[in-house]
Amino acid sequence: MENAIDIFYKIEQEYNLFDLKEEDCAAPWDLFRHQVLIRIATPINKNQRIKLTPKKLIQFAPILFKSLFELNKKKCSTLLFSTNRYSDKDGLWYDKASDDIGRFFKKHQGGLLDLDDLKPGNKYKNKVLYNPLPIFKFTHKDYSNLSENTYQKIRDAYTNNVPGLSIPYECLNSQYRSFQQERAYYTKLFKKVSPERIIFVQNGVQKGMIAAARICGIPIYEMQHAVYGKQHVLYHYPEIDNIADQFYPDVIFTFGPKWSKDFKMPTRIVPLGNSCFFIGPGNVVRDSNTIVFISSIVHGAFLFPIARDLASSHPEFKIIFKLHPGEFFRYDEIIQKFSANNNVEVVRNEIDTSSLFDVAGLVVAINSTAQYEALDKGAKVAILKASNYLWQDACFDHPNLHLFESIDELDAIIASPLHKTEPLFFRKFNPDVLKEFLTSEPTLK
Repeated sequence: MENAIDIFYKIEQEYNLFDLKEEDCAAPWDLFRHQVLIRIATPINKNQRIKLTPKKLIQFAPILFKSLFELNKKKCSTLLFSTNRYSDKDGLWYDKASDDIGRFFKKHQGGLLDLDDLKPGNKYKNKVLYNPLPIFKFTHKDYSNLSENTYQKIRDAYTNNVPGLSIPYECLNSQYRSFQQERAYYTKLFKKVSPERIIFVQNGVQKGMIAAARICGIPIYEMQHAVYGKQHVLYHYPEIDNIADQFYPDVIFTFGPKWSKDFKMPTRIVPLGNSCFFIGPGNVVRDSNTIVFISSIVHGAFLFPIARDLASSHPEFKIIFKLHPGEFFRYDEIIQKFSANNNVEVVRNEIDTSSLFDVAGLVVAINSTAQYEALDKGAKVAILKASNYLWQDACFDHPNLHLFESIDELDAIIASPLHKTEPLFFRKFNPDVLKEFLTSEPTLK
């Protein structure tokens, strides 16, 4: 598993997978890279979907009709696709990645249209309309299947070189058909609302959106929402002749200058900063008995036993088990996992991460943007060497970062000295950088 990313890159070049073509897509391999790597490095079950109860369906109906009405009559200068997965102290949901830029365009230019996959019952900090992509995909299904030739070349390339790996046809075909649906939907939407620019936050693999923006001749920008590098195939391409055929945004706005070197793609990188992630240095004096675990749908199973054992062996500790938004539907189930531990508190968004990192004696994670937030806040971080922990090696040389393999090592990490450091990974949102960028925007059209 430690060499999964290197194996992946080696195979895709040896088997010339970037040369594959479909009748309706010049770069099919670019659609599948992320999914194939996930199957190699982090085999997990698909996320459980939240079931729509009759009450939620009733709540959803006005959201849908309002959005369809607004989209039918609106033109906009900036079309934003946000991902509202955080909630503030008032319980209002918002998007950390795009909050700054959304407020900027709303204040300085107007004509902002913000779309997301809204959830019934949630209240939102900003005006957001429902993106009816799922409705379109449900009613438009007449799209071509992936050719057997392309499938077999991808399957054979990886299954012949990765023992035990399985890549079913439907795994790739469903993604190929989804790409065609999304490309058709977004092409229709973009022509309808005629934006000057499109901004999105990656909440999946949005190649169809990027393809549609190119068809319509509209520049498309991505807001950095997580930590990127060689391990993230959406932002790392090899040297290939047909790079222009691949699906990537025209510009990526990053958390700060630190990240510019971690992209390998012909995209303009603008270090815009992000005030939601920039939290500044925290307290020098910390509570050594407060241990915060940063979970996720992928990593929870690795962290549960560590947290339980630590809580049992150190009843004086206060263990806070922070769930990822993708795990909220499992809240009651996870509470039961810690039913025997009175010193464990499972939290969703009741406490913001900044407050947690301000007092924590130690933050434990595997692979999360939150580990960078914690380090910038001046906290000590322990990374469990499990799953895809190597994907976040950009912080491994930080003086307050520790790697461990078992709970036996945690006592020494907790007792180790805390080094005074300055924020490294995040910078405040800089509107002047954005204003300067906008002066060059016509060259992208």
